[in-house]
Amino acid sequence: MSVIDPGAENAQPFDQGAQDPDLASLLGQILITRGMLSEQQLQFALSEQRERGGRIGQILVENRFIDGGQLAEVLAYQFDMMRFDVGMEPPSPEALLHLPADFCREAGVVPLRAEEQDVLVGTCDPTDSSVQQRVVAMLTGHNVSWAVITDADLTQALRLYDADTAIGESGMPDSGAPARAQQTVVADTEDIRRQVSLKPAVRLVNELIEVALREGASDIHAEPEFDHSLVRLRIDGELRHILRISMPAHNMLIGRAKLLAGLDLGRRAEPQDGHFSAVAGEKQVAVRVSVLPVVGGESLVLRLVAEDGELPSFPSLGLSDDVAHTLRTVLDRPQGLLLLTGPTGAGKSQTMYAALGRLLRRSLNIVTIEDPVERNVPGFKQIQIDERSGIGFADAFRSVLRHDPDVIMVAEVRDLETARIATQAATNGHLVLATMHTNDAIAAIPRLRAMGLETYMIATGLTAVYAQRLYRPSCTHCGEMRPIEARLREMLKGLLGREDVPEQEFHGIGCPQCAFTGYGDRRAVGEIFVLDENAQRLIYEDADADALREYATGTGMVSLREAAAQKLAEGVTTAVEVMRVGTAS
Repeated sequence: MSVIDPGAENAQPFDQGAQDPDLASLLGQILITRGMLSEQQLQFALSEQRERGGRIGQILVENRFIDGGQLAEVLAYQFDMMRFDVGMEPPSPEALLHLPADFCREAGVVPLRAEEQDVLVGTCDPTDSSVQQRVVAMLTGHNVSWAVITDADLTQALRLYDADTAIGESGMPDSGAPARAQQTVVADTEDIRRQVSLKPAVRLVNELIEVALREGASDIHAEPEFDHSLVRLRIDGELRHILRISMPAHNMLIGRAKLLAGLDLGRRAEPQDGHFSAVAGEKQVAVRVSVLPVVGGESLVLRLVAEDGELPSFPSLGLSDDVAHTLRTVLDRPQGLLLLTGPTGAGKSQTMYAALGRLLRRSLNIVTIEDPVERNVPGFKQIQIDERSGIGFADAFRSVLRHDPDVIMVAEVRDLETARIATQAATNGHLVLATMHTNDAIAAIPRLRAMGLETYMIATGLTAVYAQRLYRPSCTHCGEMRPIEARLREMLKGLLGREDVPEQEFHGIGCPQCAFTGYGDRRAVGEIFVLDENAQRLIYEDADADALREYATGTGMVSLREAAAQKLAEGVTTAVEVMRVGTAS
């Protein structure tokens, strides 16, 4: 079992088949009462239990309806036992001497505390009385009390029996001292380098990446929180908690990521960014590393970008036919500046690579300037920005212009110098693609003005601005049409500025195919503003954003809000998703 996939793949020891149905039903009702489970999810699990046997709790965890920690909490309540968190308080070495490792591994138990004749034993399955009887028999003469632990707790505790992995992924010391005692910062960089090269640190990073890829996550977050760290995955735009680890494990994770990314292991008081490549199974991924000092330690974000496979296409991203056609028209021009805008996480990079993939079919000299290079593509000349060495976007851009490029992609326009070089290149016969952080397409123009870019350069160099968001389509396996709540319809009317909003929506009710979220993988929705002579004239006249937006919509531009509303009217997504996309633009 992976330390970061608690309980999802373990077959429980001493499983005697189907659990007592009354116990299973009671467990389910407690979970429902606490808001951890829906009635529909419980009925699905009970049906699966009737078909293949096993324990209801394990089935709920396997289907990801609840996590191992939630199951342990409710089992502890149901059987009037304490809940013991091994990650926060490892077993004492004295306790481990009371039961052999092989038995603990087989039976799903581990001794946690021992004081004179009292022994506290953790069990993953408090319903298995036969195991409890065997433990009591083996500890004759002792007073045995019980606590509920998760499968992940058991795995971490069992590692303390193995000398070569005594510090474990959890960062638990082989002396059995509390994890808090291991929080001392090691000042010597070489000592840190040695520690984060040990097998547990290597394994922790590898398993995190493997699980993130398996779950379709785009980012891994590790955030210190008092005396532990929360590990979360960003899946379909939402952060989902998967693991809580001790601070020693968190520090090892930070150190290992820094080492792989070539960052300074000794610098903890300032942000650092870097990248490395990793292979997980048959997938090769680029991993972008960002370390940020926060209260309690350092926060880590690992962004994952697959390096293998074909480049995406506009249809594969979900772009509407009209928007895709307009983008292709702009890309077919020999020169000009195309800006792709949107907030972080809007899928700009994927759309950029789709655009470059279309250009790759032609015999063009394509050069990209990225930070970092997110995807290695044969046929591109790709340049990695290195701010630490003094090589920024503007410096790289100037060098690229001397290499006779046809197409230049700039990962991000961050400053006036880069914006000026990009627009100059666009007016001098080059096709330039770049990204920028703005809420919508029109906002890119006042943003360029605010940078200090001259009005005439914006008007002559800028060809089009495409703004994008990602929305979640409703699951096609379990979706059904249903009325939209009156409150939501009123909010939609206010958002769209009109009364004719749909009365029904296609809403997923939840099934195994969508992990009971009701939604499928995210898709792109966007708006594109192509500058014509009239638009250029308005820019020359310093027209404000409202005037430009009025002109754009008057000449046929479908706004982000309207594009999202169309998905609702077509029976693709829900009103909630339209509100989320619309209020962000």
